[in-house]
Amino acid sequence: MKKLFTVLTLCIIFTCVLFTSNSNGQLKDFGLKVGAQFNYLIQANEFFNRGEQGFSFLGRAFLRTELSNCFNLEFGGGYGSLNGKDYTKAEYKTSIIPIDVRLLYAPFDLKTWNPYAFLGVGFMNYSVDTKPVSVSPNPVEESGWTPFIPIGIGTEIMLSEAAMLDINLGYTYTFTDNLNYYKIDEFTDGYINIGLGLALITESPSSDRDHDGLTKAQEEELGTDPNNPDTDGDGLNDGAEFMQYKTDPLNADTDGDTLNDYDEVMKYKTNPLTVDTDKDGLNDNDEVLRHKTDPLNPDTDNDGLKDGDEINQYKTSPFKADTDSDGLNDGDEVMKYKTDPLKADTDGGTVFDGKEVENGTNPLDPSDDIPKPKVIELQLNDILFDFDKFAIKKEAEAILDELISKMNEYPDLKVVLSGNTCNIGTEAYNMKLSEKRANAAKTYLLKKGIDETRIRTQWLGETKPAVPNNSNANRKLNRRVEIDSDKSE
Repeated sequence: MKKLFTVLTLCIIFTCVLFTSNSNGQLKDFGLKVGAQFNYLIQANEFFNRGEQGFSFLGRAFLRTELSNCFNLEFGGGYGSLNGKDYTKAEYKTSIIPIDVRLLYAPFDLKTWNPYAFLGVGFMNYSVDTKPVSVSPNPVEESGWTPFIPIGIGTEIMLSEAAMLDINLGYTYTFTDNLNYYKIDEFTDGYINIGLGLALITESPSSDRDHDGLTKAQEEELGTDPNNPDTDGDGLNDGAEFMQYKTDPLNADTDGDTLNDYDEVMKYKTNPLTVDTDKDGLNDNDEVLRHKTDPLNPDTDNDGLKDGDEINQYKTSPFKADTDSDGLNDGDEVMKYKTDPLKADTDGGTVFDGKEVENGTNPLDPSDDIPKPKVIELQLNDILFDFDKFAIKKEAEAILDELISKMNEYPDLKVVLSGNTCNIGTEAYNMKLSEKRANAAKTYLLKKGIDETRIRTQWLGETKPAVPNNSNANRKLNRRVEIDSDKSE
């Protein structure tokens, strides 16, 4: 019998390791399972091989409660009869009343059936009603109590939401050799059971049949479907709607903006609880599907006007900061300059509004669009250089800084820088030296921020002396760069 017990135990372990599944469970998350079983019994005793089996049975009632997703606790009790024949073919009969508690291990989450293994402990009252003729070699008791261990495998099969079929195969190991009123050394009686049962199921208020994160009690309170994780079909499961996003799990579009809650949360990142997430005067649906503006930014083009005002009031483009391309953004035109954001030249004076503002003229007055030309006279000393040098001296910087001040004051002023030399040296050398002197002055202006397009250079070598080269004093005056307004245009 110990070998049979060991083999059955190994079979149970192998079965638990072999099967796996990821289906949605329907036999888990229950309150109680109450049922009855009928078991056909095959006795394992001294008469097992040489005697004959009679019809042995056990009727058993049970109650199961859930400890966790994988473990159940079962309480059971019943009445049975062990019937057989001894070595002489004489009949014997023993009545049994087993009471036990079992731990069921159900590691799988299958939809309509639930395989399990069980191991338990209990006490059994036995009474030998008809004794065998074969005489026991050892003293034997005809009635009493004995502990026992039931072990086996089984499965629950879903019949409906409230009922299930239970099938099991097991072995009951007892700690007595009195059940057949025949006792030998190192042997105890037991039996194999093949059981079929029916049970009623009550669902736990804390169960979550559809795995949406809401318990049965919560779903009943909210009115959601406990068998459907997404009652309103909006793409968000009921638990996420109720606990995370605070949306209505019974309404696919909680805020009524015609975007369903899933699209708002997952796709557009808008607020499913408010029609106009960015409060720009356009509802989220119109922004996303009709106008294509950003429902998270009240001013899509960042021009200082809300999208709703641009579309409904000013008729400007919410995608283009400067609708009329006049150099002023729509917000400045409307709020600051009072110009027409749909018309590049509001006053019709031939100069765009942005250019007028840049020029300091009035974009609402056409008479000042084209300013009268202003004559700018430059009266600056020449920049003088040392002999055979082109470096800018300190006293020359003061002259150039004065020029820079003038050019900043008059943005349209352009200058020509003319490089010159004295007559010492060859003409070719002096021409090159005068070029370097003109470019040195130009470089100084460029470094001070003057645009290159406003500077023209020319180099004259020794061909245009300011005074005759007949003395050292005069030659010093001819080593120069002259500064003039550029009137070439």
